[in-house]
This record gives sequence, C-alpha cells and structure tokens, in this order.
Amino acid sequence: MEAELRKTFGLLAGAVNDIILLVDPAGCIAEANDRVETLLGITPAALQGQPLRALSLPAEQEPLEAALARLAEAGSAIFETIYRCADGDGLPVEVSARVIKLDDGDFLLLVARDLTDRLRAEEERRNAEAWTRLFFDLPFVGMAVSLPHNRQWYRFNDRLCEILGYTREEMARIPWDAMTHPEDLDKDLGEFERTLRGESDGYEIEKRFVRRDGEIVETAINVKPVRGKDGKVRYFFAIVEDVTLRRAAERDLMHEKELLQATLDNIPVMISVFDDQGRTQMVNRAFETTLGWKLHELQDFSPFERLYPDPEQRREVMEWIKRADGFWGDFRTTTRDGRVIDTSWADVTLRDGTKIGIGLDISERKETEARMERSLSLYSALSEINHCIVRATSVEELLQAGCRVLGEQPMFHIAWVGLIDPGTGRVRPTARYPTDFDVVDQVHVSIYPGGVEGRGLAGMAAKRGGPAVSNDFLGDPITQPWREVATRFQVHSGGAFPIRQEGRITAMLFVYSDQKYLFDAHVTALLDEFARDLSFGLERLALKK
Repeated sequence: MEAELRKTFGLLAGAVNDIILLVDPAGCIAEANDRVETLLGITPAALQGQPLRALSLPAEQEPLEAALARLAEAGSAIFETIYRCADGDGLPVEVSARVIKLDDGDFLLLVARDLTDRLRAEEERRNAEAWTRLFFDLPFVGMAVSLPHNRQWYRFNDRLCEILGYTREEMARIPWDAMTHPEDLDKDLGEFERTLRGESDGYEIEKRFVRRDGEIVETAINVKPVRGKDGKVRYFFAIVEDVTLRRAAERDLMHEKELLQATLDNIPVMISVFDDQGRTQMVNRAFETTLGWKLHELQDFSPFERLYPDPEQRREVMEWIKRADGFWGDFRTTTRDGRVIDTSWADVTLRDGTKIGIGLDISERKETEARMERSLSLYSALSEINHCIVRATSVEELLQAGCRVLGEQPMFHIAWVGLIDPGTGRVRPTARYPTDFDVVDQVHVSIYPGGVEGRGLAGMAAKRGGPAVSNDFLGDPITQPWREVATRFQVHSGGAFPIRQEGRITAMLFVYSDQKYLFDAHVTALLDEFARDLSFGLERLALKK
C-alpha cells in the first residue's frame, strides 16, 4: 500500500504547481516534489527524512502544532503557515492537508500553495482604499489621478468637480484636455508629453479651464508622474488650485492700492492688512501660500483665533500688533491645515488706523539652526564614544557607555543595545539608558522576519544590513506590536542600527526620541557611524582577549 501511495504521489507531484509533501507516520518528510526547490530553494532530497515541523519558521511552530492537532482529529485541515527558504526568508503558504490511513500507520499528504500573489493583491486593495481616503479627506484643493494613454480623469475629489462645474459622471467621461482653454492647451500638452517621455519629473503651470457653464476658471496645477519599475508612467497625480478670485483681486489691487502693491512687488514676504477694528482687509499670495488662509475665509471670523489658538500666545500677538512699532517678533503660527510653523512679524500703523503686518516664514531657518544643534550634539557624542572605546575593559561597559552617551543628548530620551542570539534571532537587552528602563527586558524583538516581532525596525535593519528608522512610531504599521509601550514612554520616532563583528551583525543599537520626524538622513547617518564605532570597540575588546 505504501508503494502504491508513493506511486500516486509521483503522478500528482508532477501535475501541479504547488508544493506537495508526503509525511510518514513518524512526522518526517518522505517525499517532496520539485516545486520545493523552485519556491524554497531546497532540493527534494534535502527534505527527505527531515521533520515536517522544521520546514516552518520558529514563530510559526505554535500555530502549526494547533493545525496538526485539528488535522489528526478531523482527518483533513486547511491552514496557513510560513515555510523557511534556503536563504533564510519566509514563504507564506496555504496548506491543504489530509490523513491517509495505511496498515503501516497514518501518512499525511500536504499541498502548499504560494500566497505571495494573494498577499500582494490584498496590499493593492489596501492601497486603493488609501487612495479613496486621500481624495475624500483632503477637500482644500482639487486632486486627481489621470491615465497617460487617454488623458481621462481616473480618480478625483469633490473639490475638483466644484472647480470645473461638472458632475462626477461627466468628469469620468470627459478627458482633461477637452476641458482646457484652447489657448493654454499647447503649453499643457507640451509639459505633459515631456514628462511622459521621461524628460521631466512633473510640472507646475497656471492654466485656464472652461467650466461646464462656459465660465473661465484660472488654476495653478502641479502634476507629478508615478512610474513603474520600467520607468514608464503608470498614472499622473495632479493638484488643481482655483486661483480665479486671487487673480481678480490682484488685478483690482493694482489700481486701488498703489502703495501696498509697490510693497508687494518688492518684498517677497507675507502681507496682511487690518482695519482699526481688527477686520482683515487684504492678504497677499505669500500669506495664502504659507498659511493656507484665503482672504474671503479670514473675513468670516477673527483670524487671530485660528492663527494663534492658544489664548496666552494670542494675547502676546495682539499686544505686539497694538504697539506696531516696526520691530520684528518671532511667533508660532498655526496654518489652515493645522501645522504650526515659525514666523517673524513686524507691524506698522497708517494714519487712518490701518495696520499692515509683514511676515516671514522662518521655519527653514529654525530647522537649519535645530539641525546644526543636532549635528553638534551628535559629533560630540561620536567624540565621547571614541574616548569610551579607549577606556572600556568589557563589552558590557562599552555598550552601557554608548547608551549613556546617546541618552544624554537632548534629542533622545531612550537608548538600548541588545545582543543577537544566533540561534533564535532574538535581540536580548544588554545595556540601556536610563539604566532603570527595565521594561525593555519584557519587549520581544527579533531579526528573523517570521513573526511580527521580527518585522519591526530590527528585522528591517538586519535585512538591509543598515539603519531602519520610523519617524512616526505611533502611526507606523511596522511598529504596531510595540505601540502600547511606545505610548507609555512617549516614543514618537526611533531607529535600529546594526552592530557588527567580523562583518556579521551580532548586536543592534536602538535609539528613541519624543519628537516626530527627528531621524532625517543626516541624523541617521551619524547614528550609523556611532554604531560602527561601537562595532570597532567590540572588535578591539575581542582582540585584547
């Protein structure tokens, strides 16, 4: 009977594209078809005699045991697991299993189907849902995706329909070039074709559309291509801003407010004009672009309640405007979309009580200053760790010194180092800062990608062979398993940095901050250099021994 079973297995094995396994009563693989070598990189001969459980990744052992128990009870079962590939990666599979009872004992016939395509399809579906949320959650400007081959509006938001005056059904049917003003079409198509040929990474132009009712609407459009791996454009993403009212207001202001227009023509800064009652009379383009508020919006309410929602800060701003002595003052200003940016303002008062505010967006300057401070701090940390390397007499002393040096920097509040168990891939905490940060001993982190704990920053860093960072720790899907701990300790960004000995990753440095978006390319590079210094220190200690 067993010979007949093996003969049947041979016929079946060559007829399907799935992995087929025959498992003997001892739980070892008796036969495997050639697909194991194609999908896993392991020859059938190498699997013969191996325990079935050894084929799944360590993190899959517990659910596999449960599935095999169901199989033994019911005689058949369908379950999912992750098989180990020859290169250490995992292959997600769906297994259909059946018990075959023979005189020699119970054999198992398993058919494992590659789930990679299905998971990719699910990812594409999630991306499609994200697109939908993008269009409906951002109604401030017109937004659309268009197809390159027929110039159709493929996806678009309600705001774009409002700008152009068409219903959704009409928008889906009429291509964008048919809505473009004839005098602007050649300019738009020229940029479109340049981008399509790969000569441009997108374009920004001002153009006119002809609305459904025949009215002309002036717009500023920003078009970016999304290319496939072959470099060809898959679709275009466009932001369309209706600037009709702004352009009309600018033309009127050229005739009605000569003094203010001269100021606007010569100073590329934010300008706002208020009457003696604090009502907004005019804001310029830089004001609208920087802060997001249009004139007609500011006229519907007191602008200072939106620009400065904190009562104490608003009181300081109002006192500054009341003095209007021409001196500059720095303030944190809230934009229409809720961002808070650094600005600097000077106010002057005209004889009729009108106040003119002149403002600068100094966010870039402030960020540059902050970046310089971070750089100086990290260069200081690199210098200090080099001194520690010279003095250290043990691995624990060196790693603890590294955590202390980083943890004492103003931008970081937690740092720890874990040695990697070569058998399990588990990262075991060895040093930490603060020294009483004992919760790290309860956090499970691995560099193997099989389970969720191996799909975080450590797993990414190990797979890349370089740093892995998250600048929105509480919102990043890959850090979800550690979100509860991160919330408790106010971790908003973090990174994992490999530490090597003799070219092999043997430890991982973790650094966290209570600030979002801290780990830019420069900070990441300096921390990677810090990790390399620790690698050098560990090798130096090994040579001493």
